Amino acid sequence: MLRSIATVSISGTLPEKLHAIAAAGYQGVEIFENDLLYYTGTPADIRHLAADLGLKITLFQPFRDFEGASRAQFAANMERARRKFALMHELGCDTLTVDDPAHLAAVRAARERTGGRAVVRVVLEADVSLRRGPLSIGPQRSPLHAPDAVRRAAERVVAEPGIELVGLLTYEGHVAG
Repeated sequence: MLRSIATVSISGTLPEKLHAIAAAGYQGVEIFENDLLYYTGTPADIRHLAADLGLKITLFQPFRDFEGASRAQFAANMERARRKFALMHELGCDTLTVDDPAHLAAVRAARERTGGRAVVRVVLEADVSLRRGPLSIGPQRSPLHAPDAVRRAAERVVAEPGIELVGLLTYEGHVAG
């Protein structure tokens, strides 16, 4: 099993985060989109730095905020998804985080826009925040918090042609609150 951690879980610049992740003994890194937005180098620079440090870029986070969009916004979202797939290719990454089953339609449409030849590998993010009756502690990012909801979402991914479910992700921030 490959141990991986998200860059969002560590403070510092993206290169500092990669050095810390490698020094801590992880074999993989999950690149958070905002870390790339604030990095002044290129995605290829990050790919090379990760490789030099012995890290595999395991996935790109996140692929979200696609549902409930107007027709015009959905078209803009599809263009954003196309750019994310190109960015993932530059990073040498072939796996995407999906934190809502509603995003599968966007992944499918973006995949079709790129010719539909490649299989998109996805990891489902489940919300593991503490829930006790009406009390909920944690960020509640994903609607996937009940075991049945996670199972149903996994079944939806498995049923999607060209989309492969490769894992389940939880985020320590959900537990830490």
